[in-house]
Amino acid sequence: MTVTCSPHDLDEPPPWEGSVETAALMLTRRCNMTCEHCSVASGPGIKDELSEEEVERRVEGMIAAGIRGVLLTGGEPMLREALVLRLTERLRSHGVTVAMTSNGYWGQTAPEAFRVVRLLRKAGLSLLTISYDRFHAEFMGFDPVRHIAAACSEAALPMNLNITRTAEDGELETFHREHLSLPNVRFRFYDVQPVGRAKHLDPSQLRTSQDGFCNACRSPAILDNGRVTACNGPSYFQKLGSPLRVGEASEPLTVVLKKHAEDPYLEGIRMLGPARMLRELLALPEQTGFVPKSAYTGMCDICLHLASAPLAVEALRQRLSQDDLAAEMTAVRKVLFSRQNETQNLQRLNAVLAPRFFLFGALDGSTRLPDHAANVIGRADLDWSSLATRLLRAGLARPLLTLLDDPLLCQYAPRFFRKSLQNAAEIGTARLLMAREALHKINGVLGEIGVRAVLLKSPSISLFQTAESVSPPPGDIDLLILDGRAPEVSARLRALGAVSGMEPGRVNGPTPHHLEPLVLNGLLVELHETVARPWTGLPEKEMLDGIEPILDNVFRMRPEAVLLHVAAHCGWHDFDPGLKTAWTVGRILKSFPLFDWDHLARLVGAFSGSRGFWAIIGILKQDFGFPVPEGFVALRPVDRVQKRVDRVARYHFLGLGGQKNGKEYFLQPSLILLSQRTGEGVVRAFGEFVRVFFKELNFRLRVSRASIGTDATYMDLIRRELREYGRTYRQIISG
Repeated sequence: MTVTCSPHDLDEPPPWEGSVETAALMLTRRCNMTCEHCSVASGPGIKDELSEEEVERRVEGMIAAGIRGVLLTGGEPMLREALVLRLTERLRSHGVTVAMTSNGYWGQTAPEAFRVVRLLRKAGLSLLTISYDRFHAEFMGFDPVRHIAAACSEAALPMNLNITRTAEDGELETFHREHLSLPNVRFRFYDVQPVGRAKHLDPSQLRTSQDGFCNACRSPAILDNGRVTACNGPSYFQKLGSPLRVGEASEPLTVVLKKHAEDPYLEGIRMLGPARMLRELLALPEQTGFVPKSAYTGMCDICLHLASAPLAVEALRQRLSQDDLAAEMTAVRKVLFSRQNETQNLQRLNAVLAPRFFLFGALDGSTRLPDHAANVIGRADLDWSSLATRLLRAGLARPLLTLLDDPLLCQYAPRFFRKSLQNAAEIGTARLLMAREALHKINGVLGEIGVRAVLLKSPSISLFQTAESVSPPPGDIDLLILDGRAPEVSARLRALGAVSGMEPGRVNGPTPHHLEPLVLNGLLVELHETVARPWTGLPEKEMLDGIEPILDNVFRMRPEAVLLHVAAHCGWHDFDPGLKTAWTVGRILKSFPLFDWDHLARLVGAFSGSRGFWAIIGILKQDFGFPVPEGFVALRPVDRVQKRVDRVARYHFLGLGGQKNGKEYFLQPSLILLSQRTGEGVVRAFGEFVRVFFKELNFRLRVSRASIGTDATYMDLIRRELREYGRTYRQIISG
């Protein structure tokens, strides 16, 4: 079992203040499996482990040292279930955050998985990580992972799924398909390193990624024998005298943590990485007797080889203490370990950094990612499964085809990622052709009746670009039928074979702004009588000025009006999916170099619900770096209400909620009112606020009734849901 820790905000900083924010306490190396990739060679035959009294003494020392975050791992920590629960309760009672890593063997049946997860949640566990890969699959199927994921979803316990991979990672496609059915689970990848039992694996089976800093060395490990090492796993078998063996069981914990934080050698591993340290060593003029290998099979291989040479270690300590490298490491630490830095924030890594590389690659038609993208896509905690889902939801499979042979992607991305995009691109091409054919049919119907239509949202930009265009396919076709003649067009399309559209999760009947959807050529067609629902406050008359022909009877709005509609539409759909909106806005700005920002400003000024629009513009400029003129941004409101809208929008737009879709649906009623800029807009939107609020409340009451039990009264449930609504709202708007 491992304990991840970091200091409290004390009046006086602890003596090890600086680097040590995570650590590990290994309760046992025992495991119910003998996996050939295990870095500490755990297995069923191991009997030695710290006594419960010794573990509890260590935990009390951590609490006294000001530790605030704990990760329990092993071996298999749940072989000592009662101790895990007791330690979790003890740590939580002192305000310490607790997480755990397990192989999930205890989830073989759904009832047992639910029992254990409820106990862990009740004890105060904040995060559960399950390790599963082809090595674990030899001993158990995927059912335990599925059962535990369902239990975590029911208990609102966040869950990670950690997968170690080799050079041949074809099995990850199966894991990816399974993962898509798991609620609110993050997928993470780690390369098998030649340490522990994995030393005996064929080197040709291993991936050879070497560059980059080592985040694991930020986490000292208190092992099952009481020793303290520089990291959890690879350092386990280091002998006395190795820089990776930081302290002994008899030493005070604060002294060991101070040593771990202040050793220049370990700081070099954390900030520069083993590969850079090897290059620095080989560039030294003095002889250290160190002979590098002809090839290394990963950064752990380099690290352990360096640590085995005392003269090399001492030479590196001196080199890393010199002003130039000391200053570089200080700068890197400020960047990497700042709480505000996005590379250290897992949510921003997966929601902003990685998608941003692919978004701009798609917009530019790039064939290569920039070299510095390796610092992002090379990270183990990048969730390739969720990234694939984000890109596919945004329709970016076709625009990204030119990037799929990029060397960085071939090195780091699992095969299923590239295959998912390739398959979706083929389907997207067919869908785009079907959409063009459907629109030509509709154009003919419009000509027969003698009416015009305006193609709305992103298809108006992409459908009629060149055949070589890499634009994404439309999700559906939205047409505003002018002159109030939408019913005639609908009747004529039905006579030609169009049928009523029925899609799960959509409004399948008529709405205040469009007729009942139709299906034509396999695509959903919405015939609008107005651009949007009346409560949204869009300046529709102004948006329809200057419409431009696409076909004889089909028009599109000016690009400024299209951008306003796209951003506003994202806003009243809870700012999701954000990446699709970012792509569409980026495509508009690239396709129309003479884009008129003054005209857009006039449209926004007439839009009563413009706060949501301004929130999106802020995200596109600040988070994605879109070239929005400063003069235009200066028109953005800066009051308290706008700041609240900005925070909620960022939460949903970037998918920072930690769930697969990143949304908190009970915020939608608040957004309806908050996004309105004028009193008249608030009055108009109030009816929609009431409708959505009670719709969501009714849904949550039904779910709560089923999950909590029939002994709770409806008033109890209502009070519970309202408290949760207020708590979530306050948490998000507080930033």
